[in-house]
Amino acid sequence: MNDDIQTIPEDGQASAFLLAIVEVDKADRIQCQAEGCGHSVYKRIHVVLAGLKFKVLGSQCYERLYGYASSEGLPQFGSATGRLLTAEERQVLVENTAAFIERLEAERIELERVAALQATREREAEQAQAARRSAMQIGQPTRRPDLHRKIDSDEHSPLYEGGEMLCWKWKSAEEVAASIAEADANPPQGPYQASVIACFKGQRRPTPYAFALDVEMRQRLPKAYIFRALDELNLIERTHR
Repeated sequence: MNDDIQTIPEDGQASAFLLAIVEVDKADRIQCQAEGCGHSVYKRIHVVLAGLKFKVLGSQCYERLYGYASSEGLPQFGSATGRLLTAEERQVLVENTAAFIERLEAERIELERVAALQATREREAEQAQAARRSAMQIGQPTRRPDLHRKIDSDEHSPLYEGGEMLCWKWKSAEEVAASIAEADANPPQGPYQASVIACFKGQRRPTPYAFALDVEMRQRLPKAYIFRALDELNLIERTHR
């Protein structure tokens, strides 16, 4: 997560977070969602999470509402310059902004996975080269590395991390109510559970992902920890996309 992510105070109440800056073709302009605006925008479109609600704003409305120049701060995803969306990405942004942000999360996860895999391979290559040099120095046979070892093994991708965190949903209202009652009667002892249940009881919750993203922004808790706590508290269950 970017350390310089822009956090915007909103009307002295809930914080708002700049998630992405994008643009679309001029012919496919979209409507700014600021109340009373109605203008169509295509350059420097700001996607914001405010009070667990996703908003798509033009740069001028973004600056007017939150008092920050649109050139300041880094978004959670991508850069401050903004990338051009495909027609399909534009449609998702307009019809389901939460799903659009989840896509950006998935893209970042994949980039980080590929980078980590490449770093692992480079590190192992360096270790193998060092082993060969050492063997040559002491006259011992070189041990070949295990080329069949799975580098990106499942132990590095638990159910609460990576793309898997997009595969959870809230349990039924009855099950959630029972879990909250149990937490009230027997305060949870697990790591981060108390913080997560407090946030859960005090906020609207569109999806587990949106909830975890909001808590991560506010409290700097990794989303993987939040999902683990939600699961341990019996508030979420697996689903398949």
